[in-house]
Amino acid sequence: GDHAHVKLKALFVIKALAYRVPPFCACMQERLDVIREAAFVNGPPSALFGDEPYRLVREAAEAALEALTGGESYHEQYREMSQRIIGY
Repeated sequence: GDHAHVKLKALFVIKALAYRVPPFCACMQERLDVIREAAFVNGPPSALFGDEPYRLVREAAEAALEALTGGESYHEQYREMSQRIIGY
């Protein structure tokens, strides 16, 4: 959708899945252009919120791109830690 709050929620989900489901990152590689477009999204300022919704979308798009292209996953971060914890 064209609504900033819809894009924001979708980008949060994309970032979360990118860290938790490595095959998701592979599938999303062909759609990175859409995420890059969201990093430059702009629109008419809201009377109540101004440019804030669009700024949040731009920041979320940057975070999603980093998660999708960084090659780091949630499981890798905690695998090392779990190996250091002895007795569990």
